[in-house]
This record gives sequence, structure tokens and C-alpha cells, in this order.
Amino acid sequence: MLNRHAAEGRVMNGAESLVRTLVAGGVDVCFANPGTSEMHFVAALDRVEGMRCVLALFEGVVTGAADGYARMAGKPAATLLHLGPGLANGLANLHNAGKAATPVVNIIGDHATYHRGYDAPLTSDIEGAARPFCGWVRTSPDARSVAKDGAEAIAAAMTPPGKVTALIVLSQVILSFQLPFAMIPLIQFTGDRAKMGTLVNSRVTKGVAWVVAGVILFFNGELLWFIFRG
Repeated sequence: MLNRHAAEGRVMNGAESLVRTLVAGGVDVCFANPGTSEMHFVAALDRVEGMRCVLALFEGVVTGAADGYARMAGKPAATLLHLGPGLANGLANLHNAGKAATPVVNIIGDHATYHRGYDAPLTSDIEGAARPFCGWVRTSPDARSVAKDGAEAIAAAMTPPGKVTALIVLSQVILSFQLPFAMIPLIQFTGDRAKMGTLVNSRVTKGVAWVVAGVILFFNGELLWFIFRG
């Protein structure tokens, strides 16, 4: 999930390439109510010059503020929303923005594809929810395409007389910061014969589990490096 920034010759993640695309396209304000799926994007908002992030405590405020700002500024505003329920909370004002032909670019985080099969509490059909209220909807599958998709979302929003657009960004990360904190105690617990008795993990199972945990820790460390090195 990394791109190479040609101008600087350095590696960046998909979130940063999307934020840079927004800024280059004239979108310099993002009204946000993010969740865990969007933390990489939040870090990029803070890291990229030219983007101002405005935090709101409710998605209806996010979308209403974006609508009002875009009308007054005469250029698109961005929102950052958390999954389908976050989008749903802001749809009333996106309806108003659509009726007024206001250019609003909505960035909506979604679960990673490998997580969808577990039917988590906030899993939903985000595209289906967005289509009645947005004139352009797309799910960006990976870091290589997210900048291009972001540019197309801006272009669609600015198509006269103006349009509400929705770009859904998958949290394609093998890297969950919480995962090591769950895995390591679990490996230790299930490998303890005193606690597990006959159900204790075999040496082979424990070995494989520690290898997997090590890989996850490595990629988490790499992600932290890319986020905080600036």
C-alpha cells in the first residue's frame, strides 16, 4: 500500500498520495469525523502542507459544514467519514448539497477486503447508501489507484453546475496497531499447558503463530516509520 513520490524520490502510502491529490486539485479544507479505519488518512492530513483539517463531533455537522463552505468559497470541500453508518449520519446534508449542486468530495473509509467476511457491526453497502445522494461514486481498491480516483472525484465534483461525489477507500492494511496486543497474549495463553491442558498448542502451531506475529509487528513498525518520519 505504498507509492513512490516521483518529485521527492521517496515512498509514501496511499493516504498521503490522496491528500496530495486533493490539495493539487484545489481542495484545501477537509471536515472530518474519522474512525479507526481512517487513521492513516488523518495522519496524512496532518503531514501534508496546504490541507486544513476541521474536526467535528457529528457527521451531520461535517457534511453541513462542507456544503456551506463550498457554497461560500466557490470551490469543493472534502469530508472524511467513518464507514457506512458515518456516511448515513451525514446524508441529509449531502442531499441538500446535491440539490444545490454544491461540489463536495466525500472520502469514506471502509473495512479491508479480508475483514468483510466477518460481518463486523459497522459493515454495510456503502456504495448502495451513497448512490441516491451522490452523483459520482467509486470504491478505490488500492494505493496505486487512489490518487487517480481522487483526481476523478474532484473533476466530477467540479463538473458544472457542481456535484456531490463519494470516494470509498478500503483500509487495505495487514497492519492493525491493536492486533499485536491481542495476538501475543493469545499465543502465550494457548501455549501454556497449565492453562490449556490437552488443548494446548503444539510446538509447530506455536512456532507458526510466533512467525505470523513477528511479521505483523514488522509491518506495524514499518507503517509507524512511514507515518512519523515526515
